[in-house]
Amino acid sequence: MIETEVKVFNPLGLHARPAIKFVQKANEFSCKITITKGEKQANAKSISHLMSIKVRQNDLIRIKAQGEGEEEALTALTLLLSSDNTLSEDSV
Repeated sequence: MIETEVKVFNPLGLHARPAIKFVQKANEFSCKITITKGEKQANAKSISHLMSIKVRQNDLIRIKAQGEGEEEALTALTLLLSSDNTLSEDSV
């Protein structure tokens, strides 16, 4: 298992379309991926779980990946979250 902490730069955080794009990317990998914000944890491959933890702009979240492709998954998801425009409404 590997993990990292990421600051979310997207002005919308992980709400609606940005969350869908994040979940789609997470589902490209076979490893288990979880997101933690404070005391709340969510399955990164589930839109309802991800939306339930209410990730907003400038939140610090922890991404954990475990299993085959964990390094690639963590790299791809970290890049997606740390870019201020990758998850924007216009790019969806």
